[in-house]
Amino acid sequence: MKERAMGVDNRAEKLVGIDLTGFWVGEMTEVYRTDEDGRKVESLGFLHNEDVAKAFAEALNDSNYTKIGKAFVLTNGKEGFLVGQPVILLNEREIEANVRIMIMGKLSPAQRKLLGLKE
Repeated sequence: MKERAMGVDNRAEKLVGIDLTGFWVGEMTEVYRTDEDGRKVESLGFLHNEDVAKAFAEALNDSNYTKIGKAFVLTNGKEGFLVGQPVILLNEREIEANVRIMIMGKLSPAQRKLLGLKE
């Protein structure tokens, strides 16, 4: 359970290219352990009900090092995948054109001539 909750394994790879009908993003409560400095070291898992998560965290023997926090999870009710920070999606055609310009700008006149390119 630790590997899955911490996102260490590659189970999300099986979602690539498949229809996500039946999955939804939901806000869940994570129960996790911390070190002496309060840094998260181990996720114990995610629960839908915050009250159950609080009670679980408080019932553990090391409850002083057990915390809860909200997280967004992509789930079908049986499996869950932590949804992280938004990402910037780049325009690949625009980036490719810019990379070509940058590469061409680095060529010396001799290199350009050798490649048959106009100066």
